[in-house]
Amino acid sequence: MSELLEIEALSVRTKAHGILQDFSLRMKPGEVHALLGPNGAGKSTAIRAALAIVPSHLRVDGQMVIGNKQYLDLAPRARAQTVAYVPQRSALRAPLLVREVVGHGAELNPAPNKALDALRKVDAFELADRRFTELSLGQQQRVLVARALATGAKWLFLDEPTASLDIAHALRIHALVTELSRDGFGVLMAMHDLAAVGSVATHASLLREGRLVAQGDVDTVLSDTQIRDVFRVQRVGPLSPAFRLVEESE
Repeated sequence: MSELLEIEALSVRTKAHGILQDFSLRMKPGEVHALLGPNGAGKSTAIRAALAIVPSHLRVDGQMVIGNKQYLDLAPRARAQTVAYVPQRSALRAPLLVREVVGHGAELNPAPNKALDALRKVDAFELADRRFTELSLGQQQRVLVARALATGAKWLFLDEPTASLDIAHALRIHALVTELSRDGFGVLMAMHDLAAVGSVATHASLLREGRLVAQGDVDTVLSDTQIRDVFRVQRVGPLSPAFRLVEESE
């Protein structure tokens, strides 16, 4: 995969006010681009608007282009095979088995055993025969990531995928994202955990009240000044994870 992904002048508004204004980014395969900002900054809106899954009462301008093709010009199946989306929380209420949930993603991918392989990647293989609706929010989130991987899509849009996870599984998702980027996947990921950004993302966009404040490499975007101005907090130590996964041999 060598094509670029470009979000061009994306704006979202109601009749009364703007929610996201003139947001653009350009990603290469192998990059992990973090969307950062306080609650209400427009991170989730940017992801959903790029994928054309915002409520009908919102007006959306701008477009997403992958390679030389506009995303909205692709057939629905082709869209799902190109970009896989993981929401903050699933709306699924049917008591499907986990293997069935992930299998729906695997239907888009002709490779064998994709559903079970994807569950192994997110450390959820033991959940395969559980009912999705009986899982904890954190377990459901891991299954949703597995479903995205099972599609075979090479672009992943993740909306705060670790928000409901305990620290060990959050670190495993971060490690998985890093591994996927090395394999040529492009990942756009809304994040809240500033301490983890530097170990996961290669690039970042910082949003405030629907406007882009800064964009580029992580160190530049998360400068002391911008952290203070946007988040109203001050850095007191190095911006790096305070924990790491314990290897099996330790």
